[in-house]
Amino acid sequence: MRIVHVVAVALVALVAVACGKSEESAVKLPPDPLASLSYSVIDPTKGYSRKTCVIHEDKDLSTLGHPPYAIAYRGYEVQFCDKGCLKEFAEDPETYVLTKVNPKAIFPK
Repeated sequence: MRIVHVVAVALVALVAVACGKSEESAVKLPPDPLASLSYSVIDPTKGYSRKTCVIHEDKDLSTLGHPPYAIAYRGYEVQFCDKGCLKEFAEDPETYVLTKVNPKAIFPK
């Protein structure tokens, strides 16, 4: 009978410890970069300056088999091979605009 009490107390203590740590040890996901990116989905223009995707430079926008995915970001058009590239763009949009879309772009601080 005493063993049953010891086992029961041990189980209660184990459950209490596990419950107390579950909130603290919960995995916190990094914030989604798209949540803070202000952009508008637009129809791609034919006079776009780049011929390849901003993210995947090996993908020619004219040979995708579908229209490129295009957005307007702070007055600049940016085209991608698909919508999936937008998330990577959202991690550092101004660098992509400055290095790949328009090196003369001006972004107020």
